Amino acid sequence: MMSRTSLSILLCCALSLIGLSGCTNKMNSVNDTVVALYGNYQDVELSQKEISELPYPSAYVRLNDGRQIFMVLAFADTNPETGGTRLSWISSDNALIITEQGRIIKTVALDGDNLVSISSDHVVSPVHTLQAWQGQYHWMPDYRFSFGVTVAASYVGDEHIESSQWQLNTKHYQERVTLTALDKSFVNQYWVASDKQVVKTIQYIGLNMTKIEMTFLKTYAAN
Repeated sequence: MMSRTSLSILLCCALSLIGLSGCTNKMNSVNDTVVALYGNYQDVELSQKEISELPYPSAYVRLNDGRQIFMVLAFADTNPETGGTRLSWISSDNALIITEQGRIIKTVALDGDNLVSISSDHVVSPVHTLQAWQGQYHWMPDYRFSFGVTVAASYVGDEHIESSQWQLNTKHYQERVTLTALDKSFVNQYWVASDKQVVKTIQYIGLNMTKIEMTFLKTYAAN
């Protein structure tokens, strides 16, 4: 396990790579808030009041069916490749999960494999549009870059789901990601509310790699 100092240095480097300049006062404030709420990777269940009073969007996250952790939104910025909004979610030990339109596009400081990026020659469509696309996945460690994929989404059905903060009627979609060179695939799941926001998702960062379940308790809304 890395020390907090090492993780903080890694976090600063990672943020610079995604277009953010260093560890700002906002990052420190967000991290202090999360650390004050719970220790590293405990099985967290915050009250509705505690979540409502937080000034940040937040999510419950479960890695590989393990303990439930709590993450808050540290930054929202524009992806220069797609023009979409990237959301950077941080845990108490400075792990990052970065999403765009509900899709996980980067992870930092997770145990084991990390997703460096997903690239495509075209703008990657939100899952609810059911538009197929092609791209490349890139992972660390070992510089496993440029694995070609084809991605196709399908509609599963209407589902009523709930969290401690909401009860929603959603549309459930699944997304099959096929590694073209291996002819093997994995399937991601998305639950989309009526405003087209992804409110829950279960995704794999790669074939036989980490499964990440995210339930967005307070979703991001641009000012």
